[in-house]
Amino acid sequence: QKELQQKIVQRERELNMRPVLPAFAGHIPSGLKRLYPHLLTTNVSQWCDFSDQYQCTFLNPMDSLYSIIQKDYLKEQTKMYGTNHIYGIDCFNEVQPPSWNTDSLALISSHIYKSLKSADKDAIWLQMGWLFYNDASHWTTDRIKSYLHGVPQNKLLLLDYFCENTEIWQRTESFFGQPFIWCYLGNFGGNTMICSPLQKIDQLLTNTLKKAKQNFQGIGATLEGLDVNQFAYEFVFDKAWNVPFTCKAWINNLADRRLGKYDTIARQAWQLMYHHVLTASSFSPQGTLIESFPTLQNSKYELQNTYMNSSQQQSLIKTWQMLLAIKKYNRYTYKFDVINIGRQVLGNYFHQLRDSFTIAYQTNDSAKLKIVGHKMKSILADVDALVACDRTFSLKQWIDDARAIGINANEKDYYEKNARTLITVWGDKDILTDYARRGWAGLISNYYAPRWNMFIDEVIKCNSQSIQFNEKDFSIRCHKWGRKFIEPSTIISYPTEQNGIILAKKLFIKYFKH
Repeated sequence: QKELQQKIVQRERELNMRPVLPAFAGHIPSGLKRLYPHLLTTNVSQWCDFSDQYQCTFLNPMDSLYSIIQKDYLKEQTKMYGTNHIYGIDCFNEVQPPSWNTDSLALISSHIYKSLKSADKDAIWLQMGWLFYNDASHWTTDRIKSYLHGVPQNKLLLLDYFCENTEIWQRTESFFGQPFIWCYLGNFGGNTMICSPLQKIDQLLTNTLKKAKQNFQGIGATLEGLDVNQFAYEFVFDKAWNVPFTCKAWINNLADRRLGKYDTIARQAWQLMYHHVLTASSFSPQGTLIESFPTLQNSKYELQNTYMNSSQQQSLIKTWQMLLAIKKYNRYTYKFDVINIGRQVLGNYFHQLRDSFTIAYQTNDSAKLKIVGHKMKSILADVDALVACDRTFSLKQWIDDARAIGINANEKDYYEKNARTLITVWGDKDILTDYARRGWAGLISNYYAPRWNMFIDEVIKCNSQSIQFNEKDFSIRCHKWGRKFIEPSTIISYPTEQNGIILAKKLFIKYFKH
């Protein structure tokens, strides 16, 4: 790993990039207090309902040991990787500082920077701005100002983390003069949901380029996964250049690149997507209802993250139809778009069917309940078959890559279990189940579909026996089933890869050619 990292930073520097390396952020094992009983420490606040065993101890930067550890840490790191003098430190990302007092926040940030400077006189501290968005009720303007002003001007670089949703620079007087980078997040957890508000991004970036103060340093991306909207990142970074373009021309050029040549229908399809589908921002987590936990009715939170309205769905169906009408094009990106858009269209239709299923249950329409339940199961199988036509959507590749890391059977099983856990239950608490949801071949048929099939069968059974479906009890049992899936001993079967264009045309006719 050390050798790989050395090669990465070497290549980055050859490309005139400036690698950001980590620095000591103050998180220590609690056992260190046995050696230094008088340390200034606090317990890090609980995160996402995880148990106390996962909490760590925070060493207050005002304690002299903080600077000693920082200096030793950076000395050893510089020996191995060199330095470009930019260091990432995020002490309070989704956890709370020891005190919300403004003077205390200023002292903490001041001592953090001093610890960096003691090891590297040219040090610049890179700080994510996610905490100011994620915990906005605590990170008030005056607290942010105190925290940022604890560091000399131009020695702290902020990532305005989720700008397509909330621009922190706008509510902090441009981060009170500290340099910042405007960032497009775009994806949480590697989720597979077609979404990217390109028109909004264009407006926000145009405004930032015109109105942000001189401390605006550039444009970045803070994605958690490259997902299925790669073109959105192309759009963002094209805005960084001083070459003006119209969105219409940019979308036309995108259509040409995806197809490999100019085509009127392809351009019209992408313009339709741009104007009527790509309007929503990403949220956490996000995907079609297929990848969501089975329920009769989604919460407001879940509905926001899984739903495209009927107008968006009709535009997406039309986009899919137009792309399928193009003849004799074998470019990979065209095939990917056909499969990806088809996956989203069918996932949206699955949501509509689930809503019909719920109404049938609530109105005691047994015949309709069975018919709709059968259609839901059919779509689950069809989407799994469709995404199997492109290895981008492959659970097998994910599992194989994880197992390849291990050098013996035990290690291979260890890495496979972690790989399965990450994209399903995520941790040992149900609160983050499906955070990294993905519409992948094999994951649908072996994880999402069995959950939905259990749900459909149980609701129909309850209806036939005139008893109420106990959603809470089902949820508990379904979560327990999910825990079994993460074990490598649970066999996974994978669908056979087919010709994606041919299958997509068959599925379009099956579901939408009336």
